[in-house]
Amino acid sequence: MLGGRHDAFRHLTNLVLRPRNGWSDQPQYGPLLATLLARATELRHLTLDDCEILELNQRVCRTLVKMPKLVSLDVGNVVVESFKHFKSLGVPALTEIEASFSYEDDIIDAIPVFKLFKDTLRSLDLSIVTIDTTGGVRYPHVHTLSIDMCSGYSPSLLVEAFPSLQHLQFQTTLEEMRTDDEIDDTRWDSIRDQAPRYARWPSLRTFHGSILDLYALGLRCEVDHVGAAGDFLCSEKDAERLRAAVGDVRPRSLCLWLQMPEFDLSALSACLAPARERLTELQLRLHFGGDMHKYPISQINDMLKELSIHNLRVLEINITWEASREQRARRMSRMLVLDEGDTPLKESEDEAEDGPTPAKLDLEAIAYRAVKHSETLRFISISDRWVRRATFEVRDKEGPKSKRKALLQLSERSAGWEEFYRSAIHTA
Repeated sequence: MLGGRHDAFRHLTNLVLRPRNGWSDQPQYGPLLATLLARATELRHLTLDDCEILELNQRVCRTLVKMPKLVSLDVGNVVVESFKHFKSLGVPALTEIEASFSYEDDIIDAIPVFKLFKDTLRSLDLSIVTIDTTGGVRYPHVHTLSIDMCSGYSPSLLVEAFPSLQHLQFQTTLEEMRTDDEIDDTRWDSIRDQAPRYARWPSLRTFHGSILDLYALGLRCEVDHVGAAGDFLCSEKDAERLRAAVGDVRPRSLCLWLQMPEFDLSALSACLAPARERLTELQLRLHFGGDMHKYPISQINDMLKELSIHNLRVLEINITWEASREQRARRMSRMLVLDEGDTPLKESEDEAEDGPTPAKLDLEAIAYRAVKHSETLRFISISDRWVRRATFEVRDKEGPKSKRKALLQLSERSAGWEEFYRSAIHTA
């Protein structure tokens, strides 16, 4: 294909290279890759899962540094030896870099690595790094920063290096490596580190990460949206950290996953109290371990009543649960005896054995209870494990003296529902 008369590679704009067994087992591909890159003069986005090829074939390196239209580079398995290639990259328009460093190497101090692109980068995504120094490097135009598996950091260094940041995704190794006391010490070190006003961001638009990491960061600025999906809060200590983190950043929008019954739903409203005047959107995933029949729906009703003190305009609740040990055993036994010609159970029969049937969880009734207690809700969505969703616009009932609310059911397929959803968040 490379030797054909019609050179289609000159029209290539996006290239993803993921060697199945590593480049060292396939050295013959080095010259082919170098030829391909040399011909891909219009290439704008390059993903190279393993930087080992840069060590095995110098021709690939020489070609890579001469790609004038490359704007996005995604590289994996980066090691110290790879740095010299980044230092020689002659890519004037590079705006996005995603780099995952090697587990087998020393942890890399990440900020100085890509200093040649400090004036063009807009987005930086780093994995398996530490933030120990800036090396005097500032990235004035980076608005989106993602750091995964960060083993050490200083908030003031992040502010110094990325003064225009708007979107931060941050994950550390704190939970794996430190005790509760050490995590608390890390938080207070972070707060002291941001004491001078020049050592903090004025505000952030989004933060994505765990409540534990947000707590340890101790940010001294408001954050419009905090997304903590993926990490369940499941203890009294988690509740304490949630309240502290909410007080730090006072979000307008918050997404949380809560594990029942370990997390006390009656404590949620108090945890959110520091952001009472600002919080307008709340997204909750309530996950009940074991048989949900053991957890009365009154717990959710009480939570809804207590949340009424907040000025929520948008409320989304996703309710999920696990099958009990007996239910899982029954399902496994069915799978073991199922012959190839047998017909699997219908979905409704599966539901009957794996927890409450949809009819036993009245999504609309839950929505009505939420609206009954709140004077500010404009949009409410309740969904469950079976991907059923009840989504409503909240309206005032007609009549000059009527204080009652009416629910207008919305379809996610209907035109304009997303626009309404967002307007409900931002309309005062």
